[in-house]
Amino acid sequence: MKKIIGKFFANIRFQFFDAFMEWEIYNRIAAQVNGEKNHGYPFSTLKELEKCSLADTFDSAPFLQDIEKDIARMPRAYGLGFRYILHRDLKTRRSMSEARIIMYQRHARRNIYPETCDPRFVATRA
Repeated sequence: MKKIIGKFFANIRFQFFDAFMEWEIYNRIAAQVNGEKNHGYPFSTLKELEKCSLADTFDSAPFLQDIEKDIARMPRAYGLGFRYILHRDLKTRRSMSEARIIMYQRHARRNIYPETCDPRFVATRA
């Protein structure tokens, strides 16, 4: 019973994390990059966002290699925003918990482009 309850709360925690990531990337980072609002980020264009997200690369964290592979397969602007949030979180925390690392990995894997396309969804001539 405790495992079921623990999984339930872990799933809720991930859903809040996932919703916050989506909200920050789409409503704050994208709005600033598009010039709609100024939320105080140190960038205002995609090129500046790319410089900010790559400036503080932590090569010592082993889990970053897996996440970077997933970021490379994401849409470009979304991946840059995700990388910026990840590195900002790494800078502000002294050590990241295993649960938080798993949440970042799950979120990254959920937002990559698919490798193949299901043929049922491909338009063909009638």
